[in-house]
Amino acid sequence: PGMPGHGGPAPAPLLALAVLFVLDAVVMLTPGLRRRVPGVFPHPGGAAGSPAVVPHLVMDLGTAYMLVAASAG
Repeated sequence: PGMPGHGGPAPAPLLALAVLFVLDAVVMLTPGLRRRVPGVFPHPGGAAGSPAVVPHLVMDLGTAYMLVAASAG
């Protein structure tokens, strides 16, 4: 921040990526949506309670949080 010409990352692309990660988390929480695109979400069972979905959700929401924090400066 103290260096001239280095204002940090542009917030618009970071926020757009954050929205994509949140949308992915919503799709992972909605079994009906996951079943519409078989093969894209390889988690077994298709149920929202599948243990494989938990790390996916944590990573999606954590990444979205970090992107929003980075865009806020």
